[in-house]
Amino acid sequence: LAPAASPLRASAPQMVFGPKLPPEVAVVLRPAYEGAARGGEPFVVGTEAELRAIWSAMLKVYGNEADARLAVARNQQVILPYINSPAVITGAHRALLQKFGAEDAAKIIRQNPGILACDPAALAATPSRDIESAASFVAAFDSLPRGAREGVPFATFALLAGTIGARLA
Repeated sequence: LAPAASPLRASAPQMVFGPKLPPEVAVVLRPAYEGAARGGEPFVVGTEAELRAIWSAMLKVYGNEADARLAVARNQQVILPYINSPAVITGAHRALLQKFGAEDAAKIIRQNPGILACDPAALAATPSRDIESAASFVAAFDSLPRGAREGVPFATFALLAGTIGARLA
């Protein structure tokens, strides 16, 4: 019998191509413009190689696929190649580790996956309390029922319009 493969070693295809993309991650590679089938120019967010590199960085930062998938489900923008890169993801995580330590950094990226799209140098210069407040706000907002979350932009507009109207009157 052949010895079992070590769980710490990647298979040859993984070493060459990167980890397999879960369906909820791979979906971002679909052309955003459905009219492409009729000859229109599709908007494609990036290449599969770019997305695999970003997904690898997410796996590295979160430490497991389940948490990385959950992060993508909460904030898909963090994996879009035209918005983010592996260097930004790992750099932002490194800045959080230096500022908060492993346990609190893990809590922050679970609360606010979008923080992994922030410029690492700017993140390192941001006061800790601001980062924690933003993560708590995002977590609280995400915990709202879907209908309530969708109503927030309209309520904000109505509040601003009312405030401006009251000042003009």
